[in-house]
Amino acid sequence: MRDENAFLEKMIASKKPVLGICLGAQLLAKACGAAVKKAPRKEMGFFDLEVTAAGERDPLMKGLGRKIRMFEWHEDTFDLPENGMFLARGEGCESQAFRIGKCAWGTQFHFEVTPEIVASWLDEYGSAGMNREEITRFGGDFVKNGRVMAANFAAIVKGK
Repeated sequence: MRDENAFLEKMIASKKPVLGICLGAQLLAKACGAAVKKAPRKEMGFFDLEVTAAGERDPLMKGLGRKIRMFEWHEDTFDLPENGMFLARGEGCESQAFRIGKCAWGTQFHFEVTPEIVASWLDEYGSAGMNREEITRFGGDFVKNGRVMAANFAAIVKGK
């Protein structure tokens, strides 16, 4: 993990866009001096999150609105780094999305997954209390949100 930490520190110092998802967000927070620890509860499934006022203005989160439903699969969390800004918060696990400076973002939730990926995780690792009906019921929400965030990050990387 030392190499990953050094890489993230280098990316932040060089002001190149960097995005950490789930474990990546935890590593990014750690590289910025924040604690990584067990979450108050495991989050596996679909959760409603609140986008902060800063998040609504942020280039990664723009266009999502104040309430979003995202897919979670984690049992650890992180504290907000000293120079960080919350972009989204959750009820059971507060740290959901943050930004450091102008070029580094972390999301605890998985905006990159599709219903097919979620189904394959359930097949591989067990249901975690979920069922396929939830994937169908909530799939449109989190896929739409994920596509918005992916397009936003692509625009950030391109400098737009």
